[in-house]
Amino acid sequence: MALNPVVIVSAAASSSGLNLVKTNFNMETIVPLAHSLARILLLLIGFVASTLAQDASVSIPDPGLNAAVREALQKPTGPLTQQDLLSLTDLNACCRKVKNLQGLEAARNLTTLDLTSNLLANVSFPGALTQLITLDISFNPLTNFFLPTGLTNLDTLKIEACQLTNLTLPSGLTGLTELDIDRNQLTSLTLPTGATNVVFLELFGNQLTNLNLPADMEKLNMLSLQENHFTSLDLLTSLPSLSVLDLRGNQLTNLTLPASLPDLNILDLGDNHFSSLHLPTGLTSLTGLGLDDNQLTSLTLPPDLTNLTSLDLEVNRLTSLNLPSNLSQLDFLSVSANQLTNFTLPAGLTGLTELDLWGNQLTSLTLPADMTNLTVLQLFFNQLTNVTLPASLRSLGTLDLEGNRLANLNLSSNLTRLAFLNLRANQFTRFSLPAGLTSLSILYLDQNQLTKFTLPSGLGSLTFLQLSGNQLTSLTLPPDMRRLTSLFLDGNPLTTLVLSEPLADGNLAGPVASFRNQGFSVFTYPSAVSLVSPRRTAAGKFEFTLTGPPGIYAVQSSTNLTVWSELATVTDELGSADFTDANSDFSSQKFYRAVQ
Repeated sequence: MALNPVVIVSAAASSSGLNLVKTNFNMETIVPLAHSLARILLLLIGFVASTLAQDASVSIPDPGLNAAVREALQKPTGPLTQQDLLSLTDLNACCRKVKNLQGLEAARNLTTLDLTSNLLANVSFPGALTQLITLDISFNPLTNFFLPTGLTNLDTLKIEACQLTNLTLPSGLTGLTELDIDRNQLTSLTLPTGATNVVFLELFGNQLTNLNLPADMEKLNMLSLQENHFTSLDLLTSLPSLSVLDLRGNQLTNLTLPASLPDLNILDLGDNHFSSLHLPTGLTSLTGLGLDDNQLTSLTLPPDLTNLTSLDLEVNRLTSLNLPSNLSQLDFLSVSANQLTNFTLPAGLTGLTELDLWGNQLTSLTLPADMTNLTVLQLFFNQLTNVTLPASLRSLGTLDLEGNRLANLNLSSNLTRLAFLNLRANQFTRFSLPAGLTSLSILYLDQNQLTKFTLPSGLGSLTFLQLSGNQLTSLTLPPDMRRLTSLFLDGNPLTTLVLSEPLADGNLAGPVASFRNQGFSVFTYPSAVSLVSPRRTAAGKFEFTLTGPPGIYAVQSSTNLTVWSELATVTDELGSADFTDANSDFSSQKFYRAVQ
């Protein structure tokens, strides 16, 4: 069929006036032109529509959320547009009493969103925020919380301290590395199969009795499940990167660990209900093992725990314990509040700095000779009658033996760093401290049966001395005890106290006045020795008074201050003593001195 030509008449202007121009087109020419014009028109319509959409206003009715968005955009007034919201990548809406998220779906380029400490209760999260990397919605009164699918970029999700009783996580969380849902009320949780890249999983402080993990969580480094309601737990998932497993504060009586945990560093099973426990071999990276506050009656440790530095078995029901001999890295050991009647420590514990054995039924204890790095030794509330310590405990700072049955204790003069010594409530009748305790600051010897107690010189660091409830009738404080500020002597039949004048007039002025008011005889002495009050006796002999710190002095004489000879010894018990030279009348000139 032939196409008829189309005639188009157009007007053209010329110098002679308006001319009509006739142009002939056929249909073969005009159809392609019409198609091109249509495409241009469609593009123009799309551009106009897009521009109008970007300029369209966005309503964010929640005043707190609205204020947070405006602050982030630095746009305090005027309408919020789609383009404004698209430019938003980081939003901190913390602590603004936000109750709903309407309008936030327009912020499709958000990567970080902080909604902590608001009033969000029932949240269905906007599905358009697929660029999110970090989402924190902690500290809200959530009763429901739903995440959409498609959050493949989400790396960190925090829902701490809300009120969730149930949570279903969507599939597709393949980028998630940190999940924090602690302090909620969850009783069960299943991680979706795609969440295999999680590194940190924190679920403590819920009410969990059931947990389902994906099959291959090869990157999981920390699993925090403390303070839940687990009674048993089977971790059969492969967890080759797990470094920290915290199950403290559950109700566990049974635990099955994966066959291989080569990177496990911390295992905390304290405050559960274990009566027995089998630990697998292969825990060669384990440094901390917490089994305190359980019901263990026996325990056998794997032989390959060679990197263990901390072992806590406090508050169990152990009657015996045998430790491997290869724990040279062990730094802290507590077997306190058990039922041990006998305990033998192996040699090789050369790294041990704190040993706690208080609250058992031990009657005797001997520490290995190579255990020389101890700084803290807690043995109180046992039934000890004998304690043997290594001779070279030069680092020991705390020794607590309160509430035992000790009548004798030999302490080495090498205890130069000992600062705290507690011997309260034992059976001492006499006790002497060795010289060399230059760091001793606090000493408890109350509630014993002391009738005699001698303090050596060198206690210049002593600030606290408790001697109440003994049988002491007298006490002498050495002159170099200048820092003493607290002295307790009540409950003794004390009649005499001897101390230096600087101490009586200074740090102990108050207690000294109280002692005198109680009828004690308080004698003070000068810090330096002096020979005073020279005089002649009725018989014509020369006599003087020695004053100074109590002790035994040799009195020497000379006629020329060059050659000295000893005349006698004088015992100064109360700060002064008289001396009479029976041969003084045989010399026309004589000099005297006293040497301690």
